[in-house]
Amino acid sequence: MFKKNKYLKAVQGVSFDLFKGETLGLVGESGCGKSTLSRALIYLDPPTEGSILFQGKELSSMTSEQIRSIRKDIQFVFQDPYSALHPLKKIGQAIAEPLQVHQITLGSKETKIRVLELLEAVGLAASFYERYPHELSGGQRQRIVIARALATEPKLIICDEAVAALDISVQAQVLNLLNDLKEQFDLSYLFISHDLNVVKYMSDKIMVMQNGLLVEYGEADDLYINPKKTYHQITHWSLPR
Repeated sequence: MFKKNKYLKAVQGVSFDLFKGETLGLVGESGCGKSTLSRALIYLDPPTEGSILFQGKELSSMTSEQIRSIRKDIQFVFQDPYSALHPLKKIGQAIAEPLQVHQITLGSKETKIRVLELLEAVGLAASFYERYPHELSGGQRQRIVIARALATEPKLIICDEAVAALDISVQAQVLNLLNDLKEQFDLSYLFISHDLNVVKYMSDKIMVMQNGLLVEYGEADDLYINPKKTYHQITHWSLPR
């Protein structure tokens, strides 16, 4: 009881660039700081030190209203498609919700047209507009979540374990969809996963975090083929058996 408390900084010494049209992979074991970093990027967990620039603008110098405005340009796709959708809201309402939250004013007719376009973009029929989440499979739900993320025409989408809860065959479909949407909408991705193979498939560059530290950062192919010693030590858990 007389021991001093030990603290672990969730994210420290992390510096990187993410360019337009690029997918930056972020890999590491559970608890290494991946999700904390992603929340810090949009000031859901404001960092205590350092700086974050989005399109050349320093977030720490912005007002709360300005940061809220930035958030429509940075959207999330999370791991669990089952808890991501309100069970009592129809799919059309769920996809349209970000338009209301960010006060993007469209009439009801224009909003429905926008939602139907997004359904088509993620490979779902217009009939899904009137359906409820419990009527959908996990892969279909995740497509709805992706459509919702696209509603505000973001520039960056943060995929936080976006396929971890899906079956392997469905994972491949969703990953290919994300790559197609990246080209169609000129998106950038921060793709977070504990699975090295998935990250390598998706990414142009890869970062590796361990205990809150950035231990490797480089081109995806180079880092996958010629990892440093530290990389071997922390990624054995993500390789196929």
